[in-house]
Amino acid sequence: MIIVKRGDRYAITYTVSMDVTGCTTRLLARPVAEEFPLELAHEVTAAASGELTHMLDGTLPPGDYLVEVEVTTPAGDPVTFPTRQKTDLPQFERLRVLHDLG
Repeated sequence: MIIVKRGDRYAITYTVSMDVTGCTTRLLARPVAEEFPLELAHEVTAAASGELTHMLDGTLPPGDYLVEVEVTTPAGDPVTFPTRQKTDLPQFERLRVLHDLG
């Protein structure tokens, strides 16, 4: 889980277990209590190692978010990360935005 505070402005990194060279990527964050995800702006910072970076801009409302990366290969095949791990339930990265004192 990544924990940040409302108003934070710095880079956070997600890594997927594939080379994303030539792929299209989407970084999605869905508030736990809501149905529709937000697409977070990001850039691929190390394609060969699957590294993506999102620059926090201070606008995410406080709360808990489920995060996933959607990769579309050059052949058009979708791959979503994280994938299933040791259970039959899909896993998600988690992002928590806390209130700040200011």
